[in-house]
Amino acid sequence: MKQVVIILVALLFVLPAKAQGIFDELVEMYSEVEGFSAVQLTSDMFELYLKKKNIAEDDPVYEVLNELENMSVVSQTMNTEDEELMDEIKMMIRSHYEENNYSLFKTEKQANSDLKIYINKENDDITSMGLLSSNSISVNLIEMNGIIDLANIASLSRAMNIRGLEQLRVFDNRQAPDNFFFNYEFAMPDMSRYQMSEEQRKEIEKHVGEARKEFEKHRADFIEHQKELGEYQKDFYKKYKKYPLIISGSDSKNAEYFINDEKVDVEDFHNVDSDEIESIEVTRKEEGKEKNAQVKIYLKNR
Repeated sequence: MKQVVIILVALLFVLPAKAQGIFDELVEMYSEVEGFSAVQLTSDMFELYLKKKNIAEDDPVYEVLNELENMSVVSQTMNTEDEELMDEIKMMIRSHYEENNYSLFKTEKQANSDLKIYINKENDDITSMGLLSSNSISVNLIEMNGIIDLANIASLSRAMNIRGLEQLRVFDNRQAPDNFFFNYEFAMPDMSRYQMSEEQRKEIEKHVGEARKEFEKHRADFIEHQKELGEYQKDFYKKYKKYPLIISGSDSKNAEYFINDEKVDVEDFHNVDSDEIESIEVTRKEEGKEKNAQVKIYLKNR
């Protein structure tokens, strides 16, 4: 369903050209495309939100919104009629920030996702930020202008129900992103201060080498799993025009699935509307079993 929401509280308030540029361009070009959504909020809207929710001044949400001038959130989900569309949108967004002399603050590339964060600074303050994230089924942009507090902006993803804003969780230091794989380096420790025989030294080097190999194996398995999951989500969307219901921690190949205590195949399970779910139960079985988990969901109108 096409969804475009533009919220402009003060009609006479003119935003800086760089703040509206990419938002206006995207809305103008893609607002009629299936799967496109766009939301723009100004400082007036932030003030109304803070008052309506009665948010305390020492709350991180208050501190963030009180310093922002405006925020835009744009999202495009996969369109089966034009599979090159998302690449086109990503290129357009990247070009905008590069041509306007934004600095590439951070970049992350995983097996099934890509993240780029662009910023502009004045003195020591970050005054503009663009967060571009994409995977096999969607591309999302969050742009903010004002005084941006990177330490607390993740709080907005929990406080405001805006599609695409969940990407701000990348700034949440309290938890690792769901699809992030830490690249621990297995470097040899400095053993020069320890008295040990050559045999002991070689034994330690051997264990470090084995640990490194084990890590690389798990890393390769993780990347392969992410690729398979991305392809599955893409194919599922093409077939059902919706995203599959994925329960974190369950492996579709090694789990049994139940709806209201009736065993179902994995595709029927993934086709359930999440809004209809009353409760979820995940039970682990003993290792070595053919199916190592049971995943049960109970619907509200059973």
